Amino acid sequence: MLEVTGDGVLRYQGRLRVPNVGLREPIMTEIHQSSYSIHPGSTKMYHDLR
Repeated sequence: MLEVTGDGVLRYQGRLRVPNVGLREPIMTEIHQSSYSIHPGSTKMYHDLR
């Protein structure tokens, strides 16, 4: 079920896959520390914008 799309994106069952070659950790860190990230039930974005 692994496929490479025409633009070179690696997908598994329709989901984007990031190879573990030093990219995954920086991407996850940036996503979770962003001012716009929010999880259901969380008020992080509200407090950051306030």
